[in-house]
Amino acid sequence: MGKGVYGLQNVAMAIALVGVIAHVLEFSYGWAILAVAAFMLFLVRLYIRARTTDKNAMRLLSILMFGAVLLMGAAYLIYSGRHYWVLPILIDALVELYVSFRLK
Repeated sequence: MGKGVYGLQNVAMAIALVGVIAHVLEFSYGWAILAVAAFMLFLVRLYIRARTTDKNAMRLLSILMFGAVLLMGAAYLIYSGRHYWVLPILIDALVELYVSFRLK
């Protein structure tokens, strides 16, 4: 697996952080940045999962794909004006932390 795909995953996470910061700073387009980054993360992780043959890595990448869906849910909650948008982001952070310790 090329390092470019993993670099794209890191870029998407950085864009997601920019989207959250933009929303906290009350920019009206923060939810859109977060939604695009979450969709990018989902696609990159789906691609990595399709390319791997290791069963453990496939399981962990499925968990990470769930985390990307949580980020998409957070973007929707921001868009709809809900104040509990931070909960899916916190759950995703816990998922990312768990998987980071489980992956080699």
